[in-house]
Amino acid sequence: RLMDCAMRQVLPSPDWEVVILSQILIDDINSGYQGQMENLRVLKVNGEDVQSLQHLYNKIEGSQEDYARLDLDDDCVVILRTEDAKVANERILERHRIPSSTSPDLL
Repeated sequence: RLMDCAMRQVLPSPDWEVVILSQILIDDINSGYQGQMENLRVLKVNGEDVQSLQHLYNKIEGSQEDYARLDLDDDCVVILRTEDAKVANERILERHRIPSSTSPDLL
């Protein structure tokens, strides 16, 4: 399905990108989401179409909402409390020895 999306998907603008949720790293905050929501396209963030990875990053980091909602392929939805997710992010990075949550080109 990912290959089909990459090869045949017509995006609304040349600036748009297909954004994929490839993996969910285990933590209490995402209990129940792991394993069943891998390699799915991220369609919306808080009700707005995801245009690119940069757009998704900006919408999440700049959000004033109490919750972040990601709508994915297969009618899957991830909803996380924003403040809890920020705290959990640090735990997850440390647990998996990931030096940064963001690549330099998104900052």
